[in-house]
Amino acid sequence: MYRRSFWARAMMTLALVGASLVGPSATASVPVGRHVLLARKLVETVTPAANDYGSPAKLTWIGENGLDHSTARAKCASFLTELLKKAYAVDFPGWLGSTSPHATCYHDAIEVEDGFMLIESIKDVRVGDIVAIRYLDSGCEVLTCGTSTGCSSTGHVMLVVATPTAISPAAPLIAGTLQYTLEILDATSDPHGSGDSRWKAGPGNVDDQGVGRGKVRLYVSASDPTRPIVGYTWSTSSASTYYTHVKRDLVIGRYVHTSP
Repeated sequence: MYRRSFWARAMMTLALVGASLVGPSATASVPVGRHVLLARKLVETVTPAANDYGSPAKLTWIGENGLDHSTARAKCASFLTELLKKAYAVDFPGWLGSTSPHATCYHDAIEVEDGFMLIESIKDVRVGDIVAIRYLDSGCEVLTCGTSTGCSSTGHVMLVVATPTAISPAAPLIAGTLQYTLEILDATSDPHGSGDSRWKAGPGNVDDQGVGRGKVRLYVSASDPTRPIVGYTWSTSSASTYYTHVKRDLVIGRYVHTSP
């Protein structure tokens, strides 16, 4: 599946040509991986008591907050927003028109390559990429980049923290596909299966809610050598529901935007 439009491809080509003309310093202003380092440190040092799935978003890091642990209050999209603001001082109102973009906003920005490079092949996914899913089956009416009505969530956003790993096919089995696991960091109220860092990590052996580490499963075309992603499951469990782009459209993007 080739998702990128002719114009998006043309604009990316022009951008690459422009970068080659002005030299390497044009892209040197964004330190690669800073958002990943911040996310890893946060997840590794937050405690269940200081980890909350909610709003307004606020993240603090051990060593900077006067505490012996990090703290987190965020939802999926606001987690990414706070990371990018901390890492790169991003002007979100100037870029996406909202101080707190929702998941669909990130999804759409990736799809049209507004501040992101669209990653279409599983072979090209790397650490630091952003996974954004638009819940087309949720009944959402998107009003602005930060507001919606008719649903509890417009989608989901995750941060890639390891390259995809090919696995032996397991249920749910989908004809004509190959399967990969993808390790991610995100903020959620629903951990990604029993291998998730939030699984039964809260008081009383209940699942923790907030930021954490987990794995999702990606399905790619077995017949197309570029290995485009055709679907996913929330976890690697055989009971996890398989979604295609028709109901829940998943895209992956690499952050390339820099604020003025």
